[in-house]
Formats: sequence, C-alpha cells, structure tokens
Amino acid sequence: MTLTYRIRIGAPLPEGVTTEIERRFGPVGTLTNQNRRPVLRGLVTDQSALRGLLALLWDLNAEVIGLHVRDAPPGRSRAPDDAHQP
Repeated sequence: MTLTYRIRIGAPLPEGVTTEIERRFGPVGTLTNQNRRPVLRGLVTDQSALRGLLALLWDLNAEVIGLHVRDAPPGRSRAPDDAHQP
C-alpha cells in the first residue's frame, strides 16, 4: 500500500533535510504556503515509512502543525509535481 502525505511544518527546515528525506524515503516535493510555512508532499510505502519520516522531523525539532495522509491513486510511484499543486 502506497500512501500520499502532506505535512505542514511550523518553520523552514534546515538546509539538506529535503535531500536526506529523499535519500531515505524517495522523492519529496516542498512548497511554501502563504504563511511562509513549508509543506512537504510525497509518497511513502506504508504507515511504518510515514512513522520513520515523522521521527526524522521530530529528531530535527521540526514543528509539525498539520498532517494529511491518504491512499495513493493507482499507478502513482513518484512525488507529486509541485508545479501542479494548489
């Protein structure tokens, strides 16, 4: 089961964090919303991988202020294209 996630972070992440997330979990899209709070978007293989991603953010003292998870549409195997996200 592949899951799509969207995680709102309270402040910008330290440099290199996105690279580390991609190394561990695969492609990730990052966006900044109108409040200048980063949003991570991507896919994880299962709930265990999502827990690992959240643990990494916890270890970095990132303030997670929102989390949205759902089953990925069939055939999705990459992070969403940021240019097409609202």
